[in-house]
Amino acid sequence: MKTKIISASLVLLITGAMSVAAVANPNIGRGSASLETLQQQLNLTEEQVQAFKDLQNLQRQARQDERLERLKTRLSLSDEQAEQMKAMHSEHQRTRETLRQQHQEQLSQILTPEQLEQMQGMRGEGRSGHFKAKGEGRKMGRNAGPNC
Repeated sequence: MKTKIISASLVLLITGAMSVAAVANPNIGRGSASLETLQQQLNLTEEQVQAFKDLQNLQRQARQDERLERLKTRLSLSDEQAEQMKAMHSEHQRTRETLRQQHQEQLSQILTPEQLEQMQGMRGEGRSGHFKAKGEGRKMGRNAGPNC
C-alpha cells in the first residue's frame, strides 16, 4: 500500500513539474534530451529521474499493449499471432535504436562538436521533434501553399 502511495505521489510530482516546466520550455517531454533538460531545470535527483524513466517505460508498454489488443480484435488474431506481432515490434524497436546510434556516430565523424551541439539545439523545434531550423519547413494539408 505504501509503495502505491509513494508511486502515485511521484507520478503527481513529476507530472506537475513537467506542466510547470512545459510552460517555460515547450520542447520538454519530447525525447531523452528533454529529460536531461527537465533534470537540469527542475534540479531533479537521480531517484526522480529514474522514477520518471520507469513511468515513461510503463506508459510506453501500456500503449503498446493497447495497440496490440486493438489489432487483435480488429484482425481477429489468435493469442499466438498477437505474441508474434509483439515480438516483431520489439525487434523493430531494437533495430531502430541500433540504426539511430549508428547514425549518431556517423554524424559525430562529420560534424564538429560545436555543430553537433547546435544541431541538437535545433531538434525539437519542428513538428514532432523532427529536425527543422527556425522559420523553415513546409506547411502540409489543405491550406498548404503552391510550393508544398
